[in-house]
Amino acid sequence: MTRYVKQRDSVNCGPVLITNILKWAGNQYSWTEHKHDLMQKCGTYNNGLKFGCAQSRVQDVLEYETKRVKKGVKVIARGTPKLALIDKALRKDGTAAISYYRINKKNPEYVTGHYFLCIGQTHNFYETVNLFWNRSTITMLSRKRMSKILRPYPKHNYLWEIQKV
Repeated sequence: MTRYVKQRDSVNCGPVLITNILKWAGNQYSWTEHKHDLMQKCGTYNNGLKFGCAQSRVQDVLEYETKRVKKGVKVIARGTPKLALIDKALRKDGTAAISYYRINKKNPEYVTGHYFLCIGQTHNFYETVNLFWNRSTITMLSRKRMSKILRPYPKHNYLWEIQKV
């Protein structure tokens, strides 16, 4: 069984996503060993200041890192995430890497983004990795809830289909 990484802060979801994709592909990829390098490449840690990670940067870093490991992945950009695209990726024995944006409940004008991985599906539930950075590593999410998460900012949300090579 794959031991996925849980995000322990509010900014490193991009580097954690990359680590979990490489672990999903079957690599012995250590978060402890690679986290500082990934944070630097993704731009989430810069001279003591922390920032979020842009979608284009996550894709570039993932494509770079996959060339350095034994078991690589193929990254297919799919655009706006839809349940049908997630289902398609999972049916092909792949996974879906998703970025989405949400409104901060305490300050509605503050919009934050997050990356997570969808690794499986059972009945009407998706198995996700690092969906909520301050909770468990693996979360089962209903189709209805997944649809609700992806709805607020569809033009900014993004999905990558990931296949093992």
